[in-house]
Amino acid sequence: MCDNKLLIKALDLPEKLNSVGYPYLGMTMQTNSRKWDSYLGSYPIFDLLEEVANQIKMNQITDAQHPTIQLLVDLMMCDFLVWELASGVFNFAPRQALLHALNEFLDKFRLISNSDKFKKRLLNLKRVESRNKDSMREYIDQLFNCYSRLLVIRVDFHYRESIASTVTLEQSIQDRELFLCEVKKDFGDLIGLCWKLEHGRRRAFHYHMVFFFNGANVRQDITIGKCLGEQWIAITNSQGTYHNCNANKDRYKESCLGLVDYDDEDKRHAMRHLEYLVKQDEEVIALQLRGCARTFGRMETPQRTTRAGRPRRYVSLI
Repeated sequence: MCDNKLLIKALDLPEKLNSVGYPYLGMTMQTNSRKWDSYLGSYPIFDLLEEVANQIKMNQITDAQHPTIQLLVDLMMCDFLVWELASGVFNFAPRQALLHALNEFLDKFRLISNSDKFKKRLLNLKRVESRNKDSMREYIDQLFNCYSRLLVIRVDFHYRESIASTVTLEQSIQDRELFLCEVKKDFGDLIGLCWKLEHGRRRAFHYHMVFFFNGANVRQDITIGKCLGEQWIAITNSQGTYHNCNANKDRYKESCLGLVDYDDEDKRHAMRHLEYLVKQDEEVIALQLRGCARTFGRMETPQRTTRAGRPRRYVSLI
């Protein structure tokens, strides 16, 4: 299984190398033996390089999505280093030629990661975030074009801390797909939803989700939030946990949770806080090693089925 913590640490490698300068690795003489030495302080450079090399050798990294991870892989693949590192070379006395090769490899990585071309690749992640933000605003406006009142419910879904670090990206995706399939089937007044996948230190993979119900038909947001949470626990065989944000919505200075009328300017304005759902999570992207996995999604945009009633005049506030 891939060591998530080490791969996430790789995101800090360019900055760490910049702060130290060449050379990055050395050797220490101890009585009659030589030991590997790192000038990067507590940064786990040896463990990181060995982990990436092992993942390459086992064909676990075939299409890394984060530019920093892919750069590390590309440079390692273009040399004999991947085979040396995967063989556990750091368990033996350092050889001068290999030490020099590793320092050259790390310096090349640093130089490329500092280039304008590489930095543009990182900026592309932000461009995706901007496009998703616009899409989110349009989606909420479309919901209000179809329904005059929404019941907005936010629930965060995660896993028990005791097992969270063992949950893979693939498992979290499978659980989400099964959960949302059941939710759409069981809640007839659900008219929209948005979800975001994140990765954190304590909870590892977890989801933030916002559900939109037809506010003309349903009211009990706290109860529905609890039902959604209990359904997640059932789907994950009691390994999941949840936080029902609507149960404590009064603690938010600006809240769009609960019932929101199309002409409620304060709550419509507060909906801008939902844009956190489209913010790029670099940790999740760094853990995508075999192609792209979605980190943000939503239900299809509903279509207004009737033109009955008085036309509404409204300009988006979010």
